[in-house]
Amino acid sequence: CPEKWLQFNGKCYYFSTDTMNWHSSRASCVSMGADLVIIESEAEQRFLMNAAKAQTARNRYWIGLTDAVTEGVWLWVDGTPLNDKAKYWYTGQPDDWKEGEDSSGEDCARLAYSIDWADPLKVWHDSSCTQKKYRRICETMAVIINT
Repeated sequence: CPEKWLQFNGKCYYFSTDTMNWHSSRASCVSMGADLVIIESEAEQRFLMNAAKAQTARNRYWIGLTDAVTEGVWLWVDGTPLNDKAKYWYTGQPDDWKEGEDSSGEDCARLAYSIDWADPLKVWHDSSCTQKKYRRICETMAVIINT
């Protein structure tokens, strides 16, 4: 993995310290030869939460999940649908809240780490793709070097 990236199960992960909206975050990941993270298992979700915990006491990170194309149909950035066996929404989420700063609702997903939210499997929220600025988690495949 590149310097400052973390490795897990054949993939490399980058946790940003700066904040951007979802679209800019995705573009930033792509510019690094990666994309926003696609979370495929409970093990990966737990790894990401532990890594987020190590970064800071409380933070929010964009992940590569959106229902911008069709409301309520959550797709990962590679086009695959959200797996019912591997989804980690906080209670009452997603809620497509329209009363906030974005009247079009909330179409992009983030995970939130906080001491208050003890359950690492209930941490996803939907947020405004354009109005909210969070950190991001980028993901790319690890390169195997035979020595």
